Amino acid sequence: MELLKETDLWIANWKWVLILATIFLSIAVAKLFKSLLDKLLKSLKNRTQNEFLQDLHSLNLGQVLSWVLLTFIWHAILDILDFPLKTNKYFYIAVQVFQTYLLFCIAYKLADAAGLYLQRAANKTETTLDDQLVPLARKFIKILVIVLGSLIALQSLGFNVVSLLAGLGLGGLALALAAQDTAANVFGSITIFLDQPFQVGDHIRIADTEGVVEEIGFRSTRIRTLYNSLVTIPNSTMAKEKIDNLGVRSSIRIKHTLGVTYDTSTEDLVGFIDSIKYSLHQHPLILKNDIRVYFNNLGDFNLQILVQFFIPKNTLQEELEIQQNVLLEILKIAEKLDIGFAFPTQTIHLESAQTPKI
Repeated sequence: MELLKETDLWIANWKWVLILATIFLSIAVAKLFKSLLDKLLKSLKNRTQNEFLQDLHSLNLGQVLSWVLLTFIWHAILDILDFPLKTNKYFYIAVQVFQTYLLFCIAYKLADAAGLYLQRAANKTETTLDDQLVPLARKFIKILVIVLGSLIALQSLGFNVVSLLAGLGLGGLALALAAQDTAANVFGSITIFLDQPFQVGDHIRIADTEGVVEEIGFRSTRIRTLYNSLVTIPNSTMAKEKIDNLGVRSSIRIKHTLGVTYDTSTEDLVGFIDSIKYSLHQHPLILKNDIRVYFNNLGDFNLQILVQFFIPKNTLQEELEIQQNVLLEILKIAEKLDIGFAFPTQTIHLESAQTPKI
């Protein structure tokens, strides 16, 4: 007992013993609590088949909750140890900040689990609007958790959060002026969600960018182009520009202009046009109700024939294959009828000038 009452390193020996015992006890209690909580979540998950509980179990929530329990034990031990007032204050602040961090982790994991649950629910519905809103909601909830966690941590460190927020309010005008583009992008995203000119997965063309919409965020929209690059366009621009939504087409138009030589006879020209029409009507994937093959222009160096038809909405690969088959068939018809395709030519006529008499 006398040895325990002695003081080493500014602290009584019995306090050192209590600190060591607390450390070992904390480790044991943490492992026991984590094991019990994991078993509880696993049991509930197996009984109810609840997907939200499955997410909680996969996010290892028991580890964080066990540490939260330890912070309450440390609070009780600090009261027993009775350190000097200044030292005790710093220990209390450290434990409180750590406790705030752990609570923040729990809230973040719960938000993540809720986001995963909402994402699965959105995937089961036919509409794509919720598929766009859920990622934004997940981001918003996580940002809200981070902001609130930061404010609580500052409050734990002794800062006056109310005064801090008031100071931010005074600088709000300057912040608003500096964040004009951000605010415009946020309002642009709201406009996109309300008007729904396109959705995730649609093939769109805006200005000089064409591709498939991959993500609609708070600030920008990401488009995967046809050459597989990722273009990020601010939502303020998306809200102002003209958007051509190619993804809502029921069919795809394919148009070509053929130019044949001027020495082609009228009879051969009519036969060439009729043969192309017949070939298009025989193709199984071409819509028969709107096939147009007409001699429509006298060009500078050729006779121009319009070839236009529609095919059902398919992938780009299928569209290119159909175009290739049609063009190859047109070449075969031209070879069979001995039709020549024109290319830019120019004829120069020279007049011989008489030498003036002197």
